[in-house]
Amino acid sequence: MVFQRLMHRLTGGVPRFATVADTLAVSSRTLSRRLADEGTTYRQVVDEARAAMAAALLDDPHLSLTEVAYLLGYADPSSFTHAHKRWTGEPPQSRRAAPLNGRRRAAS
Repeated sequence: MVFQRLMHRLTGGVPRFATVADTLAVSSRTLSRRLADEGTTYRQVVDEARAAMAAALLDDPHLSLTEVAYLLGYADPSSFTHAHKRWTGEPPQSRRAAPLNGRRRAAS
């Protein structure tokens, strides 16, 4: 549930934890406890949401890497590049360099 809320609110910046709790109609403490019960943290959920959005945004050839970084809430493209390497083992440029790789063919 937090993941879906983040996917809708992530564009342009990461929403504050308290804001997400408010949209779910729970206190910050309750949300924190529920995430802990699921074995995760808000930071981990944000990271997962950013990774999922990055995959979709990088497939749009009209968006520059700087725009993708901004839309994911990163202050600069280098922070996004470091995060993308952590998620995939590769820089975001490599996803764009091979647009017809197996990832796209499998989706067709």
